[in-house]
Amino acid sequence: MEAGRFVRDRKEEERIKQFCRENGLEDVAKRIQAVYVEVEVEVDADA
Repeated sequence: MEAGRFVRDRKEEERIKQFCRENGLEDVAKRIQAVYVEVEVEVDADA
């Protein structure tokens, strides 16, 4: 099984930033530059 790869998840990034802003953590929200999630990479059996 091939290892996954990471892609930027802008929706999750914004959700985390919004959570920070709502909880008085504006400085943390500003420091979050990117959120990456691991995705499974399908392996072509014919390769």
